Amino acid sequence: MQTSLPGQSYDHRIREAMCESRDPDLFPELDIPNSTIRSWLHRGVSDVNTSELVYFDSLARTRCAENRKSLRVTLDLVRARSSKGRDASLLE
Repeated sequence: MQTSLPGQSYDHRIREAMCESRDPDLFPELDIPNSTIRSWLHRGVSDVNTSELVYFDSLARTRCAENRKSLRVTLDLVRARSSKGRDASLLE
């Protein structure tokens, strides 16, 4: 039984640039097979979710969580301060 080797993967921006320029010789130094180039030019650009988006989404979620924590602490301090004020006025 023969096993196949995994194919070469390329950064999605290489495919985008090649599809936009329609130039099969745009990146000769990468030795991209002609069949791959033909496929890219025929199929066009595909939708890609990059790790950068995942990173920024994660970063945004972390910052939101931190902001919520800060807001809770601030609200707790305001409530504690206002309740102390009410308690003091009751004693007078």
